[in-house]
Amino acid sequence: MAIIVNPGTGSQYVIQELLGSGSFGKVFKAYNSSMRKIVAVKMIHCYSLDQATEAVKEATLHGTIQHVNILKCYAVFSIPDYMGSVMTCLIEEFCDGGSLADQIRTRRYNKYRETKSWVLQILSGLIKIHQHTSGQDIIERQ
Repeated sequence: MAIIVNPGTGSQYVIQELLGSGSFGKVFKAYNSSMRKIVAVKMIHCYSLDQATEAVKEATLHGTIQHVNILKCYAVFSIPDYMGSVMTCLIEEFCDGGSLADQIRTRRYNKYRETKSWVLQILSGLIKIHQHTSGQDIIERQ
């Protein structure tokens, strides 16, 4: 059993299972005893201090957005990993039932109304993000 500790608060997250992984990192289901709830721990590989700083900045901004169609971000912190780089950890709301991609894949049919409802919910969340971040440089332009 692995335990992730937030160095700023001492909060402990007991890892229960891997939910998914990708090129940037992994997402785990975990239990936090101080919150008394199941959370999702997103661990992002950061290969430089600049990457870690940017990830923390974006996740901190995410934590300030409150909307029914946006996952809550409870905490963000960075910890060293075993390879000498940094892992940025996002502690997010856990949604049982898998990802949206899982829901789309597992349904044998997708009614127009259901698809329309999903699209409208996604757009509602994106509009809130845009309104909240308007004028802030959150995407690094090259």
